Amino acid sequence: MGVNDMRVAIIDTRISENSTNSDILYANKSILLNNSHGSNIAKIVEHEAPDAELLSIPVLCQNKKGTLDKLINALYRCMELNVDIVNMSLGFVDKTYKGYNELSSVCIEARKRNIILVSAYKNNEQASCMSYPAGYMETIGVGYDKTMQKNICIYSNNIFFPTNCVFIPNKEKIELGTGSSFLTACVTGIIANHKKRNYECIMKYFKNKLEPETLLNKSQLDLHTILKGKRYCYISNKKNDTDVLQEKFYSRLTSGNIINFESNYFMNEIDKADIVILGVEPKWTGNNEIFQMVTYFASQGKDIIMPFPYINASERYKIASAYKVRIISLYV
Repeated sequence: MGVNDMRVAIIDTRISENSTNSDILYANKSILLNNSHGSNIAKIVEHEAPDAELLSIPVLCQNKKGTLDKLINALYRCMELNVDIVNMSLGFVDKTYKGYNELSSVCIEARKRNIILVSAYKNNEQASCMSYPAGYMETIGVGYDKTMQKNICIYSNNIFFPTNCVFIPNKEKIELGTGSSFLTACVTGIIANHKKRNYECIMKYFKNKLEPETLLNKSQLDLHTILKGKRYCYISNKKNDTDVLQEKFYSRLTSGNIINFESNYFMNEIDKADIVILGVEPKWTGNNEIFQMVTYFASQGKDIIMPFPYINASERYKIASAYKVRIISLYV
């Protein structure tokens, strides 16, 4: 861990089903192999902030139920462990619960210690449902509102998206998670990568830097409009892939000129393309090779479309800004 890298506590189910300790520091992310809720949250955070330390503090059972007492104790534990960011992909709506006032107090104390608190709003089709600790002033609340007409909505310390679909990194298969829990993990990871602690600075970063092109679901974009009149190169490791997602993604490319399918030969044809489209390939997730490929395509002035965000939001933003191109993840 570098001097400026963030220590992120994940208050959730246990990250590793085999662990017995109350909290575990994961320096080696390869342990994030099981499919528990906490593990999937950790995978998303790690994808967005690969240099962060991940600390698991389990308070939920595998059915994702827990108590306020456990949550309060976990937050005190975070302060003892000098955590920088706390991810709470959980919440409750009833302010009459015993412990509500104490939870509010511990969140105030954590924020006084400059700890960033990120919490999920209750899953709801609109942003009108209040839940806690997301609703506290000391917390960055994350949710979704499908009535929204833009990519992201920010007010006070709250971030809302028009979708609840998030890519769960997995080099073996494509996985998508739905719900504010996964949106929260994505936001936590982006904050950890950004390394800012002031809430106002964090909100400006999301609104002014990441909002235009780089964040989350782009399924509302009209692919045919983007490709109209353009030459594009579709890259996949398999020319006749029978994978359902590959077929579904490719079937949307019904117009334009497909230059080449084979990744082994596309370099000879790349100069002819305006847009490079990356196919469905799980092993590209977080892969340095794909990062270098995307950087190279961008350096040649090529816009890039990928079905899922193989590289994280910070990387997409930096590359797109440096070379003045569009990098879009569509979420097929």
